[in-house]
Amino acid sequence: MGVPSGVGAGKTHFAGARLPMTTAAWVGGAGAWVWKYRVRLSLVTLFIIAAGFMCERLRVNSHGMLFTGDGFGYYSYLPSVVIDHDLDLSNQLTAKRIPTGERSQLFYFENSTVTGRRINLFPIGPAIVWSPWFVMAHGAALVAHNFDPGVRTDGYGWHYEIPVYLGSLLSVLLGVYWTYLLLKRRFETPWPEVAMAAAVLATPFVAFQFCFLHQAHGLGAASLAGYLVLCDRAADEPDRRRSWAWLGFAWGMLFLIRWQSMLYGAIGVALVVSQWRSTEFEIRNQKFEGNSRRQNSETETGASCFRKTVERLLIYGGVALATVTPQFISWKILFGKFILVPQNASVDHPHTAGDFFSLANLFSGRLAKIFFDPGHGLLTPTPLILLALAGLILARKKLPVMAWLAVGLILLETYVGAMAYDWWGGEGCFAHRRMADAMPLYALGFAGLLWWASAQPRKWRVSLNVVSVFAVSWGMISFVRFLLERVAAH
Repeated sequence: MGVPSGVGAGKTHFAGARLPMTTAAWVGGAGAWVWKYRVRLSLVTLFIIAAGFMCERLRVNSHGMLFTGDGFGYYSYLPSVVIDHDLDLSNQLTAKRIPTGERSQLFYFENSTVTGRRINLFPIGPAIVWSPWFVMAHGAALVAHNFDPGVRTDGYGWHYEIPVYLGSLLSVLLGVYWTYLLLKRRFETPWPEVAMAAAVLATPFVAFQFCFLHQAHGLGAASLAGYLVLCDRAADEPDRRRSWAWLGFAWGMLFLIRWQSMLYGAIGVALVVSQWRSTEFEIRNQKFEGNSRRQNSETETGASCFRKTVERLLIYGGVALATVTPQFISWKILFGKFILVPQNASVDHPHTAGDFFSLANLFSGRLAKIFFDPGHGLLTPTPLILLALAGLILARKKLPVMAWLAVGLILLETYVGAMAYDWWGGEGCFAHRRMADAMPLYALGFAGLLWWASAQPRKWRVSLNVVSVFAVSWGMISFVRFLLERVAAH
């Protein structure tokens, strides 16, 4: 029997209609998958882009080095300590290891008039973070050297620098992820995702996410993000000594990577004090029946609270002090002093003659420039920071303890940077590079602004969204312009 034409036609029509339905379902499923793994995919994308920039640096640099400029100073600790087992940098500072274009920076490594050793103005923290990658690269180099004696085992060359550089990239990406955790804890979707993307792409941090992973600023942002995550952990588990010990370790790492970042350790102190005050408030508001036993119980509780506060501060500060000990030891070996401002110890600096950081620099009319300079100001190339500062204040209910304090610390670190001779951070840098490490706070502030705006009348909400889009776009355009200028220069 034949199939009725109507049935066949209907079947054909239905089969033809299934294709767009299947396509729509596939697109919807792919979109759901992308959204589910949005954070991981974003981190992978950032890694690929940064690796592309690394390859371009290797192509452009005729000397084939990744750790140049300041990065050479950070990196030089690794072969000295791991391979030579000392802090004598004289055998790292040889002609074959310093490209011709970098030799103008040798004043960073002059001979100390106290110890006679080559000094190093750069902190040891980045080298500590990079050391696992360097040790693995050195082990591989030793194995390869057994098969090919031409393989270098002195700590220099692509087979050393590329693994360390990629290890630095992974550390910075870990900081990005920690920042996302901070945002996710406080704000509902989509504000964490939006704020994270804006802080990564439209603040000074973007240059150290993609271009300058051989320097300390990206690691500084990662260490601050880790520190803030541990602040949350200590707030959740205040009675666990381990929480305060880890927080002290994170504070010490802030100092080791960039000594200016130690200012953010005040957030941990404020957290301890706020918990003490809140506990005291609860004690005073307890209702007792008035007998002496209850009164004694109240007194003992108050005394116990004070003892816990002192104990937390001692653990926090003690572990931080123990963590920074490697820096003090290296300063003592190289400079002859345990504590100093290393830049001011460079008596042969071509411009400052031992006065790199000073109050005289601060009051030399540069405060307006440090905020509004067209190329290197804190706010001009990256106006998102201004919105972030406002958001920290407007969202203070979401950011207890740290809101006003974070604003003050950002401004204080900015003023510390203004005390430097090269307040702009040196040639060839994007925006105000010394403030790139505050990226987690920029993200928190911008997310707070978006959260606050979502509860405002429509007119205000739309206006703030327009301003936010402009600020993010301006920062990204400024970075692209910076890249184009560097390409033209090369």
